[in-house]
Amino acid sequence: MRWLPDPGERIEAPGEGSRAEIETWLRTVVDGVIAAPLHRGDSVLVEGPPGIGKSHLCRAVVAAARAGGSWVLSARAQERHRRVSFAVIHELVGPSEAADPAEIALERVDARCALGPVVCWVDDAHQADAASLRVLRRLVWAARDLPLMMLISARSYPRSEGVELLTGQVRCRVTLPAMDTVMVGGLVRRLTGRAPGPRLSAHLQGSGGNPLFATEMVNALEAGGLLDRAGAGTIELVGDPPPNTDGLAALVRGHLSQLDESVTELLGAMTVLGSGASLEDLGAMSYLSSASRWTAADRAVRSGLAVWSDVKSLDFSHELYREAAYAQLEEVDRVALHRRAAELLRDRGAPAAVVAEHLARSADDRVRGGAGQAELARALRSAAEESSAHAPAVTADLLGDLQIVVDGSEAGYDRLTVERATALQRSGQHQAAERLAEAQLAVSQDPQCRQELHELRIRSQLDRGETSAALDSIDRLLAGRLPPAAARQLRALRCWVTAMAGQWREAEQTATALLGESAAEERRQIESSVLTLLSCAAHLRGRSDQASVLIERQLQLLAGDDSGVRARRSALVWPPVFELAARGVGPAAEAVTRCREASADVGARWLDPYHCFVSASVAILAGEWDDASAELDAGLEMTEEIGSGWISTAIGQRAYLEAHRGRLTDARQRLRLFEERTLPLQFGADDPGWAELAVLEVTPALPEAVSLAHRLWAAAEEISPAWMLSLAPDVARVALTGGDLGLCERMASRLAGLDVSGCPAVAPVVDQLVGMCRADAELLTAAARAFEGYGVHLLATYAWEEAACVAARTSRPDLAREPLERAVSGYQHMGAIPDRDRVLGRVRRLGLRRGPRSKHRTVDFGPDSLTATELRVARLVRAGRTNPQIASQLWLSPRTVQTHVSHILAKLGLRSRADLTGVNLPD
Repeated sequence: MRWLPDPGERIEAPGEGSRAEIETWLRTVVDGVIAAPLHRGDSVLVEGPPGIGKSHLCRAVVAAARAGGSWVLSARAQERHRRVSFAVIHELVGPSEAADPAEIALERVDARCALGPVVCWVDDAHQADAASLRVLRRLVWAARDLPLMMLISARSYPRSEGVELLTGQVRCRVTLPAMDTVMVGGLVRRLTGRAPGPRLSAHLQGSGGNPLFATEMVNALEAGGLLDRAGAGTIELVGDPPPNTDGLAALVRGHLSQLDESVTELLGAMTVLGSGASLEDLGAMSYLSSASRWTAADRAVRSGLAVWSDVKSLDFSHELYREAAYAQLEEVDRVALHRRAAELLRDRGAPAAVVAEHLARSADDRVRGGAGQAELARALRSAAEESSAHAPAVTADLLGDLQIVVDGSEAGYDRLTVERATALQRSGQHQAAERLAEAQLAVSQDPQCRQELHELRIRSQLDRGETSAALDSIDRLLAGRLPPAAARQLRALRCWVTAMAGQWREAEQTATALLGESAAEERRQIESSVLTLLSCAAHLRGRSDQASVLIERQLQLLAGDDSGVRARRSALVWPPVFELAARGVGPAAEAVTRCREASADVGARWLDPYHCFVSASVAILAGEWDDASAELDAGLEMTEEIGSGWISTAIGQRAYLEAHRGRLTDARQRLRLFEERTLPLQFGADDPGWAELAVLEVTPALPEAVSLAHRLWAAAEEISPAWMLSLAPDVARVALTGGDLGLCERMASRLAGLDVSGCPAVAPVVDQLVGMCRADAELLTAAARAFEGYGVHLLATYAWEEAACVAARTSRPDLAREPLERAVSGYQHMGAIPDRDRVLGRVRRLGLRRGPRSKHRTVDFGPDSLTATELRVARLVRAGRTNPQIASQLWLSPRTVQTHVSHILAKLGLRSRADLTGVNLPD
C-alpha cells in the first residue's frame, strides 16, 4: 500500500502505446531525471512475458544514459541466488562486510546521487532475494527526493509477494507490447540482412510478436534449409516447416540440440553455476581441457546462446536459454553438477546459502537421509545464521527449507518453528507468522515453545492492529489453566490491547486492580507491564504532568532489566508526548532526542517509526511543517516495511498537512487508502476524520464540514479530554465560519468544565474557545500569547486569526492589524497558504484590508527560508557529512535526513548537495 502519494507534475506512461512510443516515453522519463533542474527522481517498472524484449529495451535506455555521462548502477537477479541475502544489492553497489548491508547500500547510493543523477537498473527482479527486494523498495521511495532513476524490469508472472510489494511502489508501470508486423520485419532484416517475403511474414505471426520467439523461429528455419534468398533483397519461406505445438521452449531445445557435445557440456555447467561464470570455474565443473573450453565458449557465443560478460566469464544471452539448457540436463548429470558446484563454491568461501542451494538440488534419493541430509541441514542452518542479523525475510525462507529437510517429529522441530515464525514477524510478514504458529500449536507438546508461539501470535495480531483477534487469543488462553503470575501478565497485556483499541478507561481500572492484587515480590514485574498504560491513561485524562512522572518510573524499572524486556516495550516512545502537553515544544523536542538515543542504546529499532511520528507531532505544533512532513514520510515508510497497523495518527497528520497546504488530491488519496485497510484508531482518536475535516474546509465544502464537525465532536466527548483539546480549534473554526455558533458554545462549555492544570501547554485552548464564543479579542490574544510562550505556534496562529476577526468587527479595526499580521505570518511560515487566504478573506469581508502585498512579503525561497533543522542539516552537508552521519549526530533517521536535504536543495534552487559549499547560510 502506498501511503505517500507522489507530488508534482510527471509524464504519464502510455496506457496502450506501441513499443516505439513506450521506448520514447521511457527515454523521456530518464532524461527528465538526468537533466531536471530540481533534486528529484522517478521509478518505472517494465514488465512483460519472457522474451518480449524488456532487457533489450532497458539496456538501450541505460546505455544512452551512460553515454550521456550519467552514473549507472545495474544488477541482474539470478534464480540461483534467491536465498542469498542482498545478492542483488551487492552486485548493484558492492559488498558490505560488517555493517547493515541495507544501510550501507542506501548510503552509497545517496553519496553517488550527491555528485549528480544516478540511473539504477535491476533486471529480472522477479528472481531477487527477499532482502534485496526490501532495499529496492526503499530506493524507489528515495527516488522521490534524490536525483535517482529506478528502473525495474521483471516478468509479469509468476511473482512472489515480495516482488509484488516492490512493483506496487513504483510510480509508473508499463507492459511491453508485442512487436507489430513492421517491427518483426525489421528484426528479420537485422538477422538476415533481407526483408521477409509474404510467406515468411505470415509464418512469423505465430511468434505472437515476441522478439525472442521470432528470432528462434528464423534460426530454426535457417537450420532446416527452409529459407530462400533468391529474391532481390528479400528472404522467403520455402517448403512446409514442421508444426511447433510447444512454442518457444521447443524452438530453444531445437537450437540446443544442434550444438556439439563440448558446447553442451559447457552450457550445462553454466546453467548450474549461474551468470558470470568464469572459464576457470567452468573447467572445474566439466571435463574439458583449457583449449577445449575456449573453443566451446567461442562456439556458444557465435550460436547466440551466450555472451561474454567480461574477458574470461560467460553468461547466457537470455534467461530462457539458461532455463531450457537446465531442463535438458539428464537427472544424473544435474545432480553431479550441483554436487560439484557445492564443493567448488564451499572451497571458494561462497555464502552458505549458495552452497545450500546446490546441495538441495543435488539431494536425489541416493543422498537423502543420513550424511547427505545432515550436510544439507548444516548448510541451511549456517545460511540462516548468516542472514539473521539484517535479512530476517531470507532467514525465514531458509528455515522453511530446513523444515522440509528435517523430520517433523525430531526433537528441536518445535524450536525451529519458533525461530522461523519469529523471523517472519521481524520481516513484517505477520500473517504468515501467525499461520505458522497456529499450525504448530495444533501438534506441539513442548510447553515452552507453546508459550512462545502463543505470545508470537498475539504480538503479530497486535502489530497488525487486529485488536479483536488479539483480545480473542488472550481470552482463550486465560480460559485455560495458567499459573497465577502468568495469568496476571496476560491480563496486563490485555489491558494494553484494550486501551489501544480505545477503551482506555476500562483498561486503566483493570490495570490498577492488577497492581493491588499482586504480591509484593511480583508487584515490580506487574508495574513494569502496566505503568506505560497508566501513564497514557493519565495523559488522555488531561494529566500529562502525572503521565510524565509515571513513565519515568516505568523507565527506571526497566533500566535494571537485562533480559531484553526494555527493548520490547514501547515506554521510550511516550515521554515526548507527555512533555509536549505538560511543558511545551522545547522540552518535548529535547525528550525526542533523548528517547531516540536510549532506543538505539538498547537495540529497540522497531520503535524508530514511532519516534518519527512523535517528533512530527512536536514539529506540527511548533509550526515547522516541513520538518513534520519529513518525519511522517520516513516513519510511514518504516511502518510499511514492518507491517504495522498503528498508523492512524500519522496518516491523519500527514493528510492534515497536505490539506492545509492545498494538496487536496494527495490528502484524499491518503485517506482513501487508509479507509480501505480498515485499520484501528489509536486510543479511539479519529485523526483521519480530523484530516477529512481539513479537506472539506479547504475545498471549501462548509455544509459538509459542519456536519462532520458535529460528528467528530460528539465522538471526542466520549473518547478523551486530550482528544477534545486537540480537535477543538479546528472544529470550532469550522462551526463559526459555517454559521453554527451553537456547536461552538457547546464545545466551550464542555471544555470549561475540564481540569486542564496538568497540560498547561495546550490549556489555552479553553480560553480560545470561550473567546471565540464571546467575541472577546483580549481573551483570544491572551490565549495566543500563552501558546507562544510554550512554543505551540500552530495553535497560537489559529488564536491570532480569531482575534483578528473579532477585532475587525469592532469599532477599532486598527486593533486587528497586529493579530492579522501574526496569523498571516504564521500560516506563511507553515506553508499553509489556504489558511492564509482564509483569514485574509474573513477580515476583508469585515471591511479590513491588509495593504500592498510587497510590504508583507515573506521569504519562501533562499537560505532565510530554511527551518532550524534544515539549517543544521545544511551545515553538516556543507561540512562533508553523509546522510547516515548526519542522522547519527542529530538523532534522526537517515530517511528523514534525506527528505530534509531534498527540501534544502529545492528551497535554495540547487541541483546537488555539492553545490551547498558556495551558499552563505544564516547564523
